[in-house]
Amino acid sequence: MESLMNRFWWNAKNGGGKGMHWLSWSRMCMPKQYGGFGFKRLHEFIVALLAKQGWRILSRPDSTMARLFKAWYFQKCSFLDASIGPNPSYCWRSILAGQTIFRNGCYCRIGIGRHTRIWGDPWLPDNDNPYPITSRSEHHRTATVSALVDPVSNTWALPLLDELFCARDVRLIKQLPLSPAYEDEWSWRNDVRGLYSIKHGYRLATGATNNDVSTFTAWDSKWKLRIPPKYLNFLWSLNRKTLCTSERLPLHDRLLE
Repeated sequence: MESLMNRFWWNAKNGGGKGMHWLSWSRMCMPKQYGGFGFKRLHEFIVALLAKQGWRILSRPDSTMARLFKAWYFQKCSFLDASIGPNPSYCWRSILAGQTIFRNGCYCRIGIGRHTRIWGDPWLPDNDNPYPITSRSEHHRTATVSALVDPVSNTWALPLLDELFCARDVRLIKQLPLSPAYEDEWSWRNDVRGLYSIKHGYRLATGATNNDVSTFTAWDSKWKLRIPPKYLNFLWSLNRKTLCTSERLPLHDRLLE
């Protein structure tokens, strides 16, 4: 499918042939603000769509769908720790394809801490590593965050934190506010509502960043120009040096006659 899309874009005529591809498909799929044309990588986009179902399992554990999959595939662990297992269904295999997206993008928002494992769930306010780095003992393997809360004052038990965790973990835990009136819930990073969206999942799946060598930086301003789309496309081709010129032809081993 991507090959057909690529061929359609570069083949200016209605006849046969593949046309001359002046830019790689990976760069064409980069966001417009980074110099690409915003085409979707179909595999990563489909994974982001399937991850929507995984988000429902994770954020709505009491739903019929979540209880069914948990009873069948991950009875003794969470969805983030689930494995594909023996003889998996096509549906479960597809949903699990987006598991890596959740490991990199979601975290537990602490309420009272009864459902969040200290060493098994991402809950610390650190985008790079939301897990405690302090080594755990076998005795604390299944301990939850509520064990670190003073039941009288509903605040962090500071002497216990200093005893169990390293300085980095203690500093991060102290930054978290407690909400005793609310249960823990899963939330999505970099979203004001804390909800997963296909856009966020696709960005994580593709690692969409500004890693191109293009020297032109005013892409946002260019795409906002109020001119016909064909002129915008021409300006994009001009800035990306994808026009058929005598300077570019030798790069494709085509000689001018």
